[in-house]
Amino acid sequence: MDPTDTATLRARLVDVLECYHPDRTACPHDGFQAAVHPETGDRYDDRHHLVASARFLANTSLGVQIDGPDWCAAAAEQAAAFLRSAHHDAASGGYDWLVDDETRDDRRVCYGHAFVLLGYARAVEAGFDFEAELRAVANLLVEQFFESEYDLCASEFDADFETGSAYRGQNANMHACEAFLAAHRATRDRDHLDRAIAIARALTVERATDDHSIDDLADVPLIWEHYDADWTPDFEYNRSDPRDQFRPWGYQPGHHLEWAKLLGQIDRRLEHVAPDHEAREWLCDRGIALFDAAVEMGWDETLGGLAYTVAPDGEPVVEDTYGWAIAEGIGAAATLFERRDDVRFRETYQGLWEFARTHLDAPQGDFYQAVTPTNEAVIDSDGPAVEPGYHPIGACLAGLAAFGEDPRGE
Repeated sequence: MDPTDTATLRARLVDVLECYHPDRTACPHDGFQAAVHPETGDRYDDRHHLVASARFLANTSLGVQIDGPDWCAAAAEQAAAFLRSAHHDAASGGYDWLVDDETRDDRRVCYGHAFVLLGYARAVEAGFDFEAELRAVANLLVEQFFESEYDLCASEFDADFETGSAYRGQNANMHACEAFLAAHRATRDRDHLDRAIAIARALTVERATDDHSIDDLADVPLIWEHYDADWTPDFEYNRSDPRDQFRPWGYQPGHHLEWAKLLGQIDRRLEHVAPDHEAREWLCDRGIALFDAAVEMGWDETLGGLAYTVAPDGEPVVEDTYGWAIAEGIGAAATLFERRDDVRFRETYQGLWEFARTHLDAPQGDFYQAVTPTNEAVIDSDGPAVEPGYHPIGACLAGLAAFGEDPRGE
């Protein structure tokens, strides 16, 4: 595989889309199911997670934009209809976190709402008439979650938005930044871009911490995952649960890579719409610093692979390599190469694709969820699944933007 060849990247993107073809994933009540076994293709869970439902809309909309499989247009319409009918609560305006045939989890979680905004933004870019839905969820994120004194979003509320959790998390804000950036691409509404920049600055610059003892990164502020209500780092949160699905303890090299990609993408957006914006003075430099920090603290020079989490003293906590983290590394390397034309990012991009091809490519077309430190596949079929190929699709998209032409027209 030549990951700089646009035809190859497009074909790989379509392979991941086909892994979640409606014939395999459609459910009787009109949703799609991300819980597809990576080796057999069997479906193993019928619960619907908000993140997965929104990612189906994002993925299939992108399939339309790249003139991908014919089924993507109808699937995108169906995914949007399912968000409205199964997840959306008209009374509060919020979206339920988890839905199945008998029960539902009606918490209002920022992380999930960020993906709803991203899904509608991708759909609008693809030509679907979902501008009203995009505006509604963007307004909801601002009115209910965004805390202007911090330029960051709260994490979670009850069904009526009456009672909120004291927990604050960087992960939800990273995806809110991603979603507002996508909303700007779709609408050209400058408020969305300004909010994406504000979130990025607040987390990657203002609240990054040097409260670690990783020798080779002594001068590099890193991004902690967990905070209390006034955005003070909480270094004990989930320390006893380092494999929590959404909130593991420790620094996450994969999230540093994801931020590196996002900062480069914001810089690219500003180059098109506001080339003299002051944020361009720091976006790519900070992205490169985060990229290098992720490699330094997480990469296994002997076996390859990227530790999932790392303690403040630099010791790995969870050593498994997650497919999403490698995909974000690919996306970051591609984006930074496109921004700075530095050959080391191109070489890293090619090396990460080689690792993915060798160790992460699963028989059905998606990446394995993870591999062990000795590169044996980890297959978690407990559900509920949230990853219908969103991250490897993003890796392909970043490669297309860097080595060919962004199929979305940027």
